[in-house]
Amino acid sequence: MKMLVIPKKSINAGNLILVNAQYPYCSGNAESSLVPAHSKSSVLLERRAAVLLSKLMSSIEGWEQISAVSGWRSRAEQQDIYNQSLRDNGAAFTEQFVANPDHSEHQTGLAIDLGLRKPEIDFIRPDFPYSGICQTFREKGAVG
Repeated sequence: MKMLVIPKKSINAGNLILVNAQYPYCSGNAESSLVPAHSKSSVLLERRAAVLLSKLMSSIEGWEQISAVSGWRSRAEQQDIYNQSLRDNGAAFTEQFVANPDHSEHQTGLAIDLGLRKPEIDFIRPDFPYSGICQTFREKGAVG
């Protein structure tokens, strides 16, 4: 097996950014290129991600049935979400469903949570079933 070594400074650069529990996001430059995920949304995404999402959603007329729930988040907003979830849901739930600040893909501007459009949408775990328009989105969005 061939091993690829990525310089530490490259982990938070480009279109493919590694952010997870072990690798924090530390670039912090996403704000400069944020745009609305779609014309009727206050959810923000990095410009290139928003363009690609828009093309996909247009091809399936997805915005009729799918809502943008959460996109780019500042570190402070991620901290607030984490703290609120700890208070409301406890540590076990929060550790499973909410990233620690600086460990959330949302801070890159490249991640978005989508949910099936309905009157009430769970912000942390939006409903996105494996059927209907949501499954169509998965199939059309799959990189193969």
